[in-house]
Amino acid sequence: SSHHSEVCAGKYELVSGGVANGWPIWKMQGGDYWMYSCKDGCWGICAKDVRAKGFDCCAGFILSVEPHRGEMPQHIRKWERWDEGLDRFLADPCISVSDVEPEGCWRLASGYCGRSV
Repeated sequence: SSHHSEVCAGKYELVSGGVANGWPIWKMQGGDYWMYSCKDGCWGICAKDVRAKGFDCCAGFILSVEPHRGEMPQHIRKWERWDEGLDRFLADPCISVSDVEPEGCWRLASGYCGRSV
């Protein structure tokens, strides 16, 4: 099974002036992961390989199940994660993005905290 959803968990801070495919970008504090809007309109959490492409793709370890249609990540309820063993995405109800401090998570000053149970 994939552990990327746990690796991706953390505090994400808005990148000042950062835009990907017309939408804001967040970067993990102390990590090499970014939350961005994929070209197909889904939110994704990706690593530096996608950033190196200028976010010009639809890739990530975690993706919103459906296009966001302008909804910010904290309002998205359905997420899926890449499972390397099965070589496909699996819906994961434990993945959430919040703009408030989730229960059981470290204190946030700002930004987002992905939480994997």
